[in-house]
Amino acid sequence: MKTIYIAGTFADADKIDNLKKIIEEKTDYTVPCVWWKKNAKEFEPEDVGSWFDLDEVHEFFHRDIDAIKECDIFLIKFSIKKKLYGALIELGYAYGIGKKTVGVGPKEKSCMILSVNEWYHGIDDLIDALKKE
Repeated sequence: MKTIYIAGTFADADKIDNLKKIIEEKTDYTVPCVWWKKNAKEFEPEDVGSWFDLDEVHEFFHRDIDAIKECDIFLIKFSIKKKLYGALIELGYAYGIGKKTVGVGPKEKSCMILSVNEWYHGIDDLIDALKKE
């Protein structure tokens, strides 16, 4: 089965979970990572030290890297108002190892548009493209 890794921000956890459900209902893809529902909470980057302990950081890092290595498509969900610090790092990694990278959301918001192979402004356009693969 083909898989998609979705990157985004913890603050968009509900939107990402909804995107996961839509992809799995309407395409042949599965989205195996569900970190955003278990760990979602808003935080500022300077608060990371108080929110994570080192073991959690290590676990997140390796779980995400392994999932990116195993996915068929890396999808980044861009947001107008939210910062995507970790998701942009993941995007760069996925692009660097040759994964197909797909962006959804406002293109003008991204400083990493050169690392995205395909771009869709809305979920419907994304779903249509996935159905064609």
